[in-house]
Amino acid sequence: MGPLNAIRERAEERFGHETVNLWCHVLDGAVYMLGAGMVGAGELLPLLVVTRLGASNAVFGLVTAVIRLSFLAPLLLAHRLEAVRHKKRLALMFGLAGRMPLLLIAFALLALAESTPALCLIVITALLLAQAAAMSATSPVWIDLLAETIPPHRTGRLFGRRRGLSAILGLFAGPVCAFVLASLAFPDSYAVLYVAGFAITMVSWLFFALVDEMPDDVVPRARQRAVHYFRDLLCAVLRDGGFRRFLCYRVLSHVGVAAVSFFAVVAAVYHGASEALVVGSLIVARRLAMIVGTFFGPLLAERVGHRRVMQIGTAMVACAIFGLALLPRGALYAYIAIVFVRSLVGAARGVSQAAFALRVYPRGMRVGYSTLSTVALALTGMVAGPAAGWLMDSVGHKALFMACAAATLLALLPLRGWRAEDA
Repeated sequence: MGPLNAIRERAEERFGHETVNLWCHVLDGAVYMLGAGMVGAGELLPLLVVTRLGASNAVFGLVTAVIRLSFLAPLLLAHRLEAVRHKKRLALMFGLAGRMPLLLIAFALLALAESTPALCLIVITALLLAQAAAMSATSPVWIDLLAETIPPHRTGRLFGRRRGLSAILGLFAGPVCAFVLASLAFPDSYAVLYVAGFAITMVSWLFFALVDEMPDDVVPRARQRAVHYFRDLLCAVLRDGGFRRFLCYRVLSHVGVAAVSFFAVVAAVYHGASEALVVGSLIVARRLAMIVGTFFGPLLAERVGHRRVMQIGTAMVACAIFGLALLPRGALYAYIAIVFVRSLVGAARGVSQAAFALRVYPRGMRVGYSTLSTVALALTGMVAGPAAGWLMDSVGHKALFMACAAATLLALLPLRGWRAEDA
């Protein structure tokens, strides 16, 4: 890490320690989201599974459910992760393990996609599960590291800049992905995109190597046996009504997110768009929305508070999903426009939600609280994903979108009359 430390020291001489640390986090997250978004579950993966490997929507839902098993990683490791002092070093190790599967997926596509598509789908699912497990284990460690090294008043802008910068880069990634899909035959086109995603995420790993380690004055919890750790954690949660309400909001919102995985499939099958047009337009629409949402979201939150932004965003997300369900066949441009609106308000909500969580999770138990949140969302996704696929195959996307809109509206109830300071 010698050259990296030298770069960090020269940057601090010019901009200051706190600013450099914040922007290292921003660049790490922005570049990672760019690389992961190029091959993410929102645009590329649904088309790969359904249109290229010949699986049904229900099978795609099962694939997403299997990937959700990654919640077991932080659940089994939480009592150990909480007691680790050098959390940056641990996050670097998990981060590397979470990037390698992207490269292996490219090799799997080239070797298996045409000859044995079913086996290829199984291998890809296993690799995505391994990737998700590594990143799931990284997340609570990173949250604890972030909370101790970034001042609370700057977390909203940090998340906003991370997502906004990623969205700006994504505007260029959209046309590139569309060009690759239109120019190269399958499976070469998808393999090239996965290799590119791996290379870009490795650049983000280098940026993360520049961030601060945990401060020396922060003493981690003493390591406990798993049974004792989770007993104490559950007792704390039972006393913490604010966290339970926040978790209920997250779970209900996550049910509504099940529709997002099928946006690309609906655009291609129902509205008749080509594969390249679907991937390119959705990437550009979502990233442009993220630029606007993450710029105005923190500014709005500073005026009305994070909870109010979460409420407004949740209500507008529900209305947008409901609007998608009402569009007639072939209305592709209106469909992309509504996806843009849904992504815009979702981006603003996401920034406030992340900053809100840092105030809800208490020091000394952030890993545990984050792990419980991950488990709850994973279990929700394991049910919602296959159910969404079954609805797509049996009654169509309109019923699915309406059900997801209703679940999103229900997420408003736990937020009524509550602030993070009450936790």
